[in-house]
Amino acid sequence: MNIFKPEDYGAVADGITNDAHAFWSAVNAAKDDGMVILQPNKSYYIAPYGDVEFAQFDCSAALDNSSDFNQPAAINLNGAKNLTIKGDNSTVLIECPLFYCNINFTENVTIE
Repeated sequence: MNIFKPEDYGAVADGITNDAHAFWSAVNAAKDDGMVILQPNKSYYIAPYGDVEFAQFDCSAALDNSSDFNQPAAINLNGAKNLTIKGDNSTVLIECPLFYCNINFTENVTIE
């Protein structure tokens, strides 16, 4: 099993800096038989980034298993297989004006 850390993709994990890109890059890398390890006693702040306009997001895209894994969503695990996200006293702070979770077409996904 391959192990990935958001810090490897630039996460600061201070609870203030937007770690969304780094966090989801690690998840994306681990989505097929991998594990994302969150650092103990750290806080990962996840907020919208880029030019995403959540108010105009079409949730029907979640039903398409060919959808891009990086569709704008607060939690997007679409199509993940054998993925584990593990943290020991870690915090993931999600700020999203439209809390949308995309967990369709997953197999054996664990969040500890």
